[in-house]
Amino acid sequence: ASFTIYPNPAYDHFNIKIEKTSGIQSDEKLNVIVSDIMGTSVAFFNISQFENADISNLPAGLYQVTVMFSDNNKITKSLIKIKCNNKNSISRNIHCLQVQYYFCIRRWMQK
Repeated sequence: ASFTIYPNPAYDHFNIKIEKTSGIQSDEKLNVIVSDIMGTSVAFFNISQFENADISNLPAGLYQVTVMFSDNNKITKSLIKIKCNNKNSISRNIHCLQVQYYFCIRRWMQK
């Protein structure tokens, strides 16, 4: 099974699109775990691929999204969460997030 996260980067929510060849029913509920880059679970959702996962309460940063399938397989992909006060300033916020991401990864690599 495979999936796509969209939009990515995400502002206040994301969706999951399951590949057609996965054998998953379109309305099947999926267990979705969102973890920060240190591996701590920060959100859990039980959603179908047509529902939004609300991440508006999470701070901007890099997250790992793990989808647990009914056949006990799990796949993890990265999600960038952006925070902006004005949707017209998204490009500025993406640049700020890239800088934050660089320093965060640099600190993590030094440990």
